[in-house]
Amino acid sequence: MRASLAFFVLCVLGAAACSDGPGGPGGSGGAGGGGTGGGGAGGAGGAGGASGLPLPNRDGDDLDVGHYEHLLVGLVGDTRPALPGGTYPQQIISHIFQELDRRAPDFAISLGDYIYVSPANLNQATTQFGYYKQAQSGYRGAVYYVVGNHEGYGDNIVAFRQAMNPAAYFTLHGTVGTSTFKFVIVADDVWTAQEESWLGAALARPTTYTFVCRHHPSYNTDATNRHIYGLIMAAHPTLLIDGHTHTYSRDLGLREVVIGNGGAAPLDGTYFGYATLDVRTDGTALVSSYRESDDSLRDSFTVAR
Repeated sequence: MRASLAFFVLCVLGAAACSDGPGGPGGSGGAGGGGTGGGGAGGAGGAGGASGLPLPNRDGDDLDVGHYEHLLVGLVGDTRPALPGGTYPQQIISHIFQELDRRAPDFAISLGDYIYVSPANLNQATTQFGYYKQAQSGYRGAVYYVVGNHEGYGDNIVAFRQAMNPAAYFTLHGTVGTSTFKFVIVADDVWTAQEESWLGAALARPTTYTFVCRHHPSYNTDATNRHIYGLIMAAHPTLLIDGHTHTYSRDLGLREVVIGNGGAAPLDGTYFGYATLDVRTDGTALVSSYRESDDSLRDSFTVAR
């Protein structure tokens, strides 16, 4: 990783100090073609760039992001305005990415809902994606983007493919020490039979660590999303990482963390913020949640592979 965490509170899975609810306060502190589900033009560039990491150019891409002796991944979710066409929360998002940059993760994953444009409109969606990219510019690493429900339909998904990832779903894989890992990026809101076939194959690929990133949490009651959740959990991933709900929370019984407090209002939790995922060579991964206002550590927990 580009830099080490200066401090953390360690909560070991299964230990008495570890609970299923959010923890208490901590210390202070491109090229590309369109795919299915909305098709789009290439030319997006969120990932890659100066980082040298590859771009997802089409649905189902499998990207080799390299070898690490210690892998640190930034996680942020749900940064849309409170109302359709409302004031964009650029100040909060900018501050989050500046804080994230100081922790220097190897790459970052954003978990959906960058815009609030309803009904869908290509020009308005493109403008809001531009606001997000401006706010993100304080972070110098690669960012990979999950599709959220606010961009997963009509002209909004076309704008997403043009401005963010040309692909809606894809995998990242690599090695950390002698272990292998993969991140499976699922697009709940442009779900097709083609994506379902891809997901089965992606989850079946054997790796030491499997992290699944999608927008909707396990308690989403939509029938399609419950179906997708069942497919994912049948593969027993190391951790499911999602957003949608505007809060930070975790459920270690389900091996799930919700990171939806990246700037969207109204806030359902107690703080805006972001998280990091520290994938280590000892068979564990550490998630740490930070508050945007003072960059303090608010919660930390580990999962075993």
